[in-house]
Amino acid sequence: MFMNTLRGLLPANAYAKTSYLMVIVYITLEFIMGQAVESVNSQLYQDSQTVNASACEFMELILKSFRPENSMSQYIAAVIIHPILRTLRNTIDNQDHAMQVHLLNLLKVIFFHSLVDKADEFK
Repeated sequence: MFMNTLRGLLPANAYAKTSYLMVIVYITLEFIMGQAVESVNSQLYQDSQTVNASACEFMELILKSFRPENSMSQYIAAVIIHPILRTLRNTIDNQDHAMQVHLLNLLKVIFFHSLVDKADEFK
């Protein structure tokens, strides 16, 4: 779905680079959303927390690597905003305060750097 939208918006040579970038974005998003249950294995839970936090920081770097007015930054923000909010809801329910901080920092970058309000044109 998103690839067809991108194909119409970008020149042919930029499409290949953008496709690669979007694959990285989706993989990073999966790492952010991954949740381990503490009661199963405490070491797995600790490792999962580290991966989640690192993925949030990496997503921030991806978004900050673009100028705020760049349409790709706006597109990425529009793609990830709903899964990030759902993940934040889960961390609130699970009282995972550390992950809440990482997600809120990511949301700050989305709102104040990527100008999400202009991303409606990609929907």
